Amino acid sequence: MLSEPRAMTVRAGPRSLSVAPAPQRFTIAVSDRVRVFREREPIVALVTGTGPRGAIGATGPAGPIGPVGGVAVITVDSPGTLWILNHNLGFKPNISTFTPAGDEIVGVVSHVSVNVAEVRFNISSSGVALLS
Repeated sequence: MLSEPRAMTVRAGPRSLSVAPAPQRFTIAVSDRVRVFREREPIVALVTGTGPRGAIGATGPAGPIGPVGGVAVITVDSPGTLWILNHNLGFKPNISTFTPAGDEIVGVVSHVSVNVAEVRFNISSSGVALLS
């Protein structure tokens, strides 16, 4: 046998949910908002709040091993505005270029494939390419 509904109030932090039954209807108030439901209407109420933080869980399993990386240093002895770098790393690496004196020079990098890259410069230069 079902019991008769009764009035109740639930508090969640600064908010509260109040339910007040009356013949043929329910009045529900969430803080300052009030809505009246007729009998047989579905009543759904959600009150959210923040409780105390739970315990820290166990550490998960280690992830899969990542792809094998690599580093290549390619010396370009003949000055040119186009350096073709055959690195055979199997991926498209980051490329930094330097003059023989060690100053960084900026060029436009194009990856021809996962094993070959091109670097174009505005002026003819020789030097070293560091690929990683």
